[in-house]
Amino acid sequence: STKDPKLGLKVHKAVKSCCQRLGKYRMPFAWTARPLFRLYSNELDVSSEFPAIYRQEAGKLKDEELLKILAEYRKPDRLNKLTAIPGRALIRVEALTELPDNCLTSALSPLKPFNAAPSREVTLEIAELCPEAQPFTSYINHLYVYPQSLAFDTQKMFTRARNIACTVQLRDDDGENAQPLTCIYGRSGLLVSGATCCVLHHTTNPAWYDEIKFRLPAKLTSQHHLLFTFTHISIEGSKKR
Repeated sequence: STKDPKLGLKVHKAVKSCCQRLGKYRMPFAWTARPLFRLYSNELDVSSEFPAIYRQEAGKLKDEELLKILAEYRKPDRLNKLTAIPGRALIRVEALTELPDNCLTSALSPLKPFNAAPSREVTLEIAELCPEAQPFTSYINHLYVYPQSLAFDTQKMFTRARNIACTVQLRDDDGENAQPLTCIYGRSGLLVSGATCCVLHHTTNPAWYDEIKFRLPAKLTSQHHLLFTFTHISIEGSKKR
């Protein structure tokens, strides 16, 4: 809104510096929910708009707290106590009668027929954690990790630790030059070597709801292990003297 080019350049420089330092970290911002089926029938609800978007409170990320909120979702008196955020969320829900083109399994394996140069975005299947069935038609060796919480308020060594990031890696060697295995399904759809949970601002006892999915090696040894690294994220950059 300002017409001063120097001030605009200063703001742009500050935003660029902040994104370079903190761009890979995420904070819980908002949530919304809606039933997949109509209230008094088993018909699929194909309406695309969510009723409202609510601010995510940093202290209510545990499974039991999220389930409690969802259980009270249809009670207007409960929803009035939540902070609504202006905005809209739209999705498209439809019943498929046949397999769409260019599909990938939950292990990122292409399903035939698959065009090597697809003209549209690929479709990713959701993994089904169903009971064991015979015969086995595919090889899947996945590990799901759910970091839950960290009690860090009792320690006295790192008194300024507030914005705590939890990073998980799979390693087969802890040598000085050893690197983590590139076997984590990243948010971009590519395999990465580490995954970081959401960061809660000024919270010494963070609780997380992130799911980290690993593609395990075909041969596991006693050297394979998970490494959890907890890091304090400084919001303000270092001040140069």
